[in-house]
Amino acid sequence: MRIPLQLLALAFFLITDKRNLDRSIFKKSFMYVLFDSFMHLTYFMITAMPFVRHPFVFAAGCALSVLFDIDHVIEARSISPSKLLNLGRRPFSHSLTFIIPLSLLVLLASRSLLLAYVIFFSASSHILRDLTEGITYPFYPSKRFATVDYPLFAAASFALAILNIFIAKYI
Repeated sequence: MRIPLQLLALAFFLITDKRNLDRSIFKKSFMYVLFDSFMHLTYFMITAMPFVRHPFVFAAGCALSVLFDIDHVIEARSISPSKLLNLGRRPFSHSLTFIIPLSLLVLLASRSLLLAYVIFFSASSHILRDLTEGITYPFYPSKRFATVDYPLFAAASFALAILNIFIAKYI
């Protein structure tokens, strides 16, 4: 029964997220920044739901899904919403060339494959959602923007949620 509920929650999330992308609920303001963080957290929690039975690991993934955007503050050198929202691109840490070494470092430091996977998944799911806006360099230092159309993002989200169900059983 958990799997159908997880997939139903994901469908509801995707509909809400798409509506917000098409016509933002909040104008570019502090509320928009908070809402975006909330949506990243919600997206992670739904797609990583099978890991909830590992509270520390799940909490670490939740924290990273929100704290991952701290690099916007570093890049903008400000907490001003207008500066945070007008960077023109996502910072370099929103790339696979950042999150793969980060995940390997977590694996080496913690010796926990589960924790390293959830950290990798949290960061990459964050990047995947950001790719729908088309201002991300996923393979930094390459300065080529990448975009994922929303239907592909939705399909990938369902595939990742199902993949996590299987991975949670074996890690």
